[in-house]
Amino acid sequence: MEARLESIENLVGQLVKMVSTVIEQQKDMRNDMNEMKSEINEIKKDIQYLQVGQNEMKADIKSLQKEQKEMKADISSMKTGIKSLKKEQKAMRQTSDKRYDNMMEQFKLIRADHNHTWEKVVRNERKLAIMETKLDIEY
Repeated sequence: MEARLESIENLVGQLVKMVSTVIEQQKDMRNDMNEMKSEINEIKKDIQYLQVGQNEMKADIKSLQKEQKEMKADISSMKTGIKSLKKEQKAMRQTSDKRYDNMMEQFKLIRADHNHTWEKVVRNERKLAIMETKLDIEY
């Protein structure tokens, strides 16, 4: 019986040690859980901070997109203006080319008139020279 009692005492001692170990493990687990809760709260704060930053970035992106649309509209307007200027420049160039052609034609006519006039002058001078020699007249 004594052996039995001793065996029960050993079992009770082992149970006490096991319970105390379990209690210690529970305390450690509670501490770990509290640390995890604290870390989770920190992570939640970080997430909120990141969400604020993300919202700010979204606002910035919207602003940039608005500016981009405005720039595209400005570019489109500029392209239209450039096309208009090119069209006007082309019309001016055509007008200028026509005027140049007309001037060159006039110069050709003047040159032809000039040549014709000199031919007449030469013929008349020749006729005068012939008449002078025939009439024996000098200027």
